Amino acid sequence: MRFSQALLTLSLVVALNGCATIMHGTTQDIGVSTDPSGADLLVDGEQHYQSPAVITMKRKHDHTVEISQEGYKRELVEIKADLSWAVAGDILAGGAIGYGIDAATGAQRRLRPEKIEMRVRPLSTQADREEAKSLEEKLRHLKILKDEGKITEERYLRARQEILASASKGQLAPGGSAKP
Repeated sequence: MRFSQALLTLSLVVALNGCATIMHGTTQDIGVSTDPSGADLLVDGEQHYQSPAVITMKRKHDHTVEISQEGYKRELVEIKADLSWAVAGDILAGGAIGYGIDAATGAQRRLRPEKIEMRVRPLSTQADREEAKSLEEKLRHLKILKDEGKITEERYLRARQEILASASKGQLAPGGSAKP
């Protein structure tokens, strides 16, 4: 009898842990819309969508969304995985086990911005068109290196993000915005 009570108590303690996993899961939907619509969306250099779209992303990691459309400047939006309020529930109710479950699954995080609304800007000059072509060539070369096994997946994603970030620095001002 005591063994079954102890087992029941232990089962309840484990069931109540992982507050964030229970509250909002390990993934989050991010809505992406562009003006004009129909832009190509490339998530983390691999997943392809077309705007408008709702993209399910794992909460555990940061993400990048590359927005491109023929005749428009390429835009890059970084989505950050920040700690969620649900961590407090882990600490208050679940302790180390709940926190560990949520940390392992990524459920303790919340992705920001939760919605992306981007007005893509047209390529206005020949220099803009040449810059876009050069960027595409750099990204294509980087992908070839990854596909041939000359660089790791991690290095590919990091280098890709660096290339896109350096190209986007001057492009996110007036026309493009990410709304949290």
